[in-house]
This record gives sequence, C-alpha cells and structure tokens, in this order.
Amino acid sequence: MIKNILKTTLRYFLRNKFFSAINVMGLAIGIATSILIFLFVLDELSYDRHFSSAENIYRLEPRYIGHGEDAHWAATQGDLAPRVKSMFPEVEDAIKLHFFIMMWWGLIRSSPLMKAMC
Repeated sequence: MIKNILKTTLRYFLRNKFFSAINVMGLAIGIATSILIFLFVLDELSYDRHFSSAENIYRLEPRYIGHGEDAHWAATQGDLAPRVKSMFPEVEDAIKLHFFIMMWWGLIRSSPLMKAMC
C-alpha cells in the first residue's frame, strides 16, 4: 500500500515539477516558521526559570513614548528599587538593573551627529 502511494507521489512530482517545487518550498517555509515560533515561545517562557522561586520574580520596565518612538528596556531609575521595596510590603527584595551599554546608547542617540543621520 505504501509502495503504491510513494510511486503515485513520485510520478506526480515528475510530471508537475513546477507546482511540486512550489508545494515543497511552501511546506519547508511553514515547518521552518513553526520551529522558529516554537523556539521563541520556549525561550520567552523559560526566562528566569533557573531560580528556585521563579514564580515570585518580577521585572519592572520603564517605557518611553515620544518623538515617534515607543521603547522599553530593563534598566530602571536609581531610586526605584528602594522606593518599591518601601512602598509595597509584599516585596521581599529589589535590585536595580543598569546596563552600561544603554547609557552609551543614550549618549550616542542624543548626539547631534546621530540626530543628523536619522
């Protein structure tokens, strides 16, 4: 039974090469896209899961909206962590994330040369 199905499929592919190529390319693109979406979702769901109390970890992200730009990042203001800890008794501990590269990126983006290029 399977031998007959394979023969029929091979004959169809040999007779209709162009349409067979389109079908195979579409199938390959669909499978590759599905795999990439699966890997992206898996990566997003595994964020900070290596900690023992991962369900109790939260991240505050400032959001900048203005001048035609909508951006958010993981760096926060200097006094946000102690203020959140003092304002909310549920918060057991808080830390401040600051990436040095973001500081440099802000300096570069605000430079006159960069503004002239954009």
